[in-house]
Amino acid sequence: VHGDSSFQLAMEEKKEGGFKIIEEGKAKILYQPSPEEQSTGAAPVFYNPVQEFNRDTSVLVLNTFARMNGFKEGGMKVLEALAATGLRSIRFLKEVPAISTIIINDLDPQAIETAKKNLAYNNIDMSKVQIENKDANALMQQLSLAQVNCDVIDIDPYGTAIDFLDAAIRNVKSGGLLCATCTDAAVLCEASQKNTCFARYASCSPRKHGMREAGVRALLYCISQFAAKYKMIIVPMLSFFSDFYFRVFVKVKHSAKEAPSIIKTTSLVVSCVNCQYYHLQHMNVVVEPCIQKCPICLSGLKITGPIWSDPIHDQDFIDNLVKDLPSLGLKTEPKIKGLFAGIKEEFETKVPPLGYYTHLMISELKSNAASLKVLLAGLNSLGYEAMQSAMEHKSIKTTAPAQVFYDLLKHLKKTKFADQPYIPPHMSPDSFQYKILSSEIKLPKEPNYVSTKGKTERLPRYFPNPEPNWGPKARAHGTKRPHAEAENENEEEKVEEIAHKAKATNLSLIHISEPTRRYAISYAVFCLKKK
Repeated sequence: VHGDSSFQLAMEEKKEGGFKIIEEGKAKILYQPSPEEQSTGAAPVFYNPVQEFNRDTSVLVLNTFARMNGFKEGGMKVLEALAATGLRSIRFLKEVPAISTIIINDLDPQAIETAKKNLAYNNIDMSKVQIENKDANALMQQLSLAQVNCDVIDIDPYGTAIDFLDAAIRNVKSGGLLCATCTDAAVLCEASQKNTCFARYASCSPRKHGMREAGVRALLYCISQFAAKYKMIIVPMLSFFSDFYFRVFVKVKHSAKEAPSIIKTTSLVVSCVNCQYYHLQHMNVVVEPCIQKCPICLSGLKITGPIWSDPIHDQDFIDNLVKDLPSLGLKTEPKIKGLFAGIKEEFETKVPPLGYYTHLMISELKSNAASLKVLLAGLNSLGYEAMQSAMEHKSIKTTAPAQVFYDLLKHLKKTKFADQPYIPPHMSPDSFQYKILSSEIKLPKEPNYVSTKGKTERLPRYFPNPEPNWGPKARAHGTKRPHAEAENENEEEKVEEIAHKAKATNLSLIHISEPTRRYAISYAVFCLKKK
């Protein structure tokens, strides 16, 4: 299931007038690295070739979304709130015929100038383009107040998208599509960042149980919370983790009746502090009996989450994406096919959220390594569905309870690796590993570790990095805006004028007396003084 990297080679360097020419999809952009970028990696305007898979997938999603929602050619309004070089917007204009208008925005003036050059270089029809040089939140709030709502909003920042989701939810049309990227994977995945994760996303990651999928589900939970307070619901269409970032595509719908049902899509994760045992505790559901200790190793339990526990993909939408993919000629098509293959297997097996890290379970039992193929065959032979996670190659998702999975590993150790001591002599009787190994093996029947399933097409799902240092690049250093550092007397006068006007809005107190109309409270916070 591992593929080669030949589909995504390092870009061939071409030059024109001192600029690098970067070709991606049907677009070409002019990119001029600075001496600082060459020495530190920090470019004046951000561009990362790693995100080609992200942009290819976005082109596919927008084409399928337009077709399924009846957008005729030139009928869809799109906002790219953080445009940088403008590459994504240019690709949308060239490769998504349904777009009639695209708003290209960036706070950095140099990014806007770069985007303008790239639009001209690609001979883009400027009647379809609206260029803005504003704070993304302010722009989306202004559009909402003017009742100019977008069919698609794409948020792809450096870091977390959380700062822009509130304004984006308010501006997207009912039935429209919100596309969001988060590159702060360490926060969404790592237990060591649980405090930061909870402060940022109102969720804690259960690190030992499919942490990448848990990160996606934490992000979806957070978006659903933003939507619910505006009497909206979300429907995840496609969600994935790739390289170092999370990417979600959600349909947003106005529904005052369904918004309170968000509680049905939310769960806490109850997990053991030592072994791999976990279960999902749905919100507002009575638990009988209440579990005090881990039923496998008798250790304590911890609660993490909340997470989105409903499906993270729409099956009909995925089927249509698969149908449309071959016609677009995308460079990363093999990787996209692998992603869809894993998602379709999840639909077929109906496995629950998250999963088990088999290498950790094997390590806990001090056993020899067993291949995933052997473990999957063993679980299938016992009547359970099992599959390799679409997001992580070391994780297995299965309908089998954790107790059955551990009993299978214990049986495997006892029968296949009998040349080694079943319980190592140095293992302490007080350890949780000893308690697992010393408990009775209770399997419904003798497992078979040879797969009985017929041969099926196995598409590569996990691709190696195509070049060294394949990951997040340094943040763009951008340019100084006038109110940050005046370069001449005229600019200093502008700064004074801006500061004078700002005194009316830089408030120490904001009082909102309508308790039933609290939708804009979160935005009001941004108008307060820092101290």
